[in-house]
Amino acid sequence: MLAFFASTISSELEWKSGAAQAAGASDGDSATESYLENTLAKLGPRVMGIRLLLGDNHAYTIVVTANTRKKFELKATPAEVRGKAFEALNALGSRGSDPRPRLHELYAMVVAPWRMS
Repeated sequence: MLAFFASTISSELEWKSGAAQAAGASDGDSATESYLENTLAKLGPRVMGIRLLLGDNHAYTIVVTANTRKKFELKATPAEVRGKAFEALNALGSRGSDPRPRLHELYAMVVAPWRMS
């Protein structure tokens, strides 16, 4: 599954990102946000992006769609989110491991809190 992502979606996003930069999108975060919103709009009405902001003491999820952007503070600490993310990444990279339990834990920590609101 990781190989599929790396060979298809990841390379497509890198190419589009490079094309946007070459086209002169250089006005900082607003260009990146506009690019992200435009990309999400092209992918369909039910597509969203999730960004994590991990500081020293607080963790936030930013949910971005083609039309909106909303921030949610997570109950988990930044260290807890990082730890779960690395556990999930390691499980994805290990052939003998089932990554689903780790991914479920990460989902419960990052996505479930804002899905409930």
